[in-house]
Amino acid sequence: MIEEVKAGHPWAEATIKTLLHRLMQKGAVRSQKEDGRQRYHAVIDRLAYVEGEVQDLLDRLFDGRPDRLAALLADRLDL
Repeated sequence: MIEEVKAGHPWAEATIKTLLHRLMQKGAVRSQKEDGRQRYHAVIDRLAYVEGEVQDLLDRLFDGRPDRLAALLADRLDL
């Protein structure tokens, strides 16, 4: 996974390991030793991640009310 991240971002290996460690603490990633190497695997799928992020956005900016977000988006589409 580290090589995959390095291919898409100019991050140092230590930065990537820190990110992976934090994701493991949050339960989003797990690690497993395979063939003498540490392998990282996603625990949650993309849809679950997106739903969680949208809920966090609703809670932070719209008092947890999806209708307020929808109203904002509808106003923007009318521009």
